[in-house]
Parts: sequence; C-alpha cells; structure tokens
Amino acid sequence: MTNGSKKDADDRQSMLIDGGSIGFGKRLEWPDNFFSVYYEASYQRYSLSKWERYSFLFTNGTANLTSLSARITRFSAGPNTIFPRSGSTFSLSLQATRSRPIKGNTFRSRETPSTARCSLEG
Repeated sequence: MTNGSKKDADDRQSMLIDGGSIGFGKRLEWPDNFFSVYYEASYQRYSLSKWERYSFLFTNGTANLTSLSARITRFSAGPNTIFPRSGSTFSLSLQATRSRPIKGNTFRSRETPSTARCSLEG
C-alpha cells in the first residue's frame, strides 16, 4: 500500500505486509462426536517506509508479528448446514499475539505491543 507517489519520489510512503499461517484440526470423540479442536500458528511482517498516512505504532522499519491460537467448537446444526432446522453451533477461541521490532523502527510508544484475546461465540 502506498500514498500513490512514484518509487523514487521523496514523499513516497509505503507499507508492505506479508506472512503466512499453518494450522491443524481434529474432530474429538469426547464428550461427543460434535466437538472439534483447531490450532494455528501465524506470522506477519510489516515493512513501513515514512508511513504517516494512518496512525500506526511506528513510521519506518520492519516488525514481526507472531500469533498462536486455539479454538474448540461444537457444531451440531443440521441436517442441511446452510439452512439448519435444528441443532446449535458453539465456539470458544483463545489467541495470543506478540510483536517484535527488527531494525530501524521509530515507535510512537515505548512499549512493545503484545495481546491476548479470548472470544466466545454462540
């Protein structure tokens, strides 16, 4: 994402985000066959150059964002999954995220951000 200036312009602002994730899940037999568990590890890299267009934690440099998440779900809706007539869906998830600066960062805050989030959907 850029501010629209050419690559060699002095006022060019850019932000590049890339990364990936890997996860695996398993259907559980206990307490019943409608439960499943899913785990995921993800990585994102933010590369910013003079990025002042929107409020962000830093304006220049590169940062890593790693995240681990786990989700347990009970899905008993049916018989048709698109328009179920009976059953329910219940999900509990937990996500922990840690951000680490690499080089050349100008942080707007002295703290390195880290978050933990838990959500319950029904």
